[in-house]
Amino acid sequence: MSGESAALALREQSNVNPAAHQAAAGLGSGPQAAGINNTYTPVPAEKAGETVGEFKQLLTDAFENVNILQNVAGEMSQRFDVGDRSITLADVMIASQKSSLSFEATLQIRNRLVEAYQSIMQMQI
Repeated sequence: MSGESAALALREQSNVNPAAHQAAAGLGSGPQAAGINNTYTPVPAEKAGETVGEFKQLLTDAFENVNILQNVAGEMSQRFDVGDRSITLADVMIASQKSSLSFEATLQIRNRLVEAYQSIMQMQI
């Protein structure tokens, strides 16, 4: 595999979740750009389990996306360090910042979920 095709393959791997990349890149703003609408539709009881499964899959996909971005950044950095001329410093820095941003966003989401859980556990019944 040539250096250019390897770099292209790494970039394609990082395109696992285009919506996450658009959000991370700031392409669009507001709730509509994030796929959030302002209407509330209650979930029927028989579909509640499906919603849990969808949420679980959403979290799993988000963690996998962060992992892929971190792996791509590490691979690009390592290849740049050994002198691969198909990888520029700008490519390495962009991949590193995407990785860092996605990790920080995931960390903040985790913190919010923990806070919500603690708040629910402290509620009086």
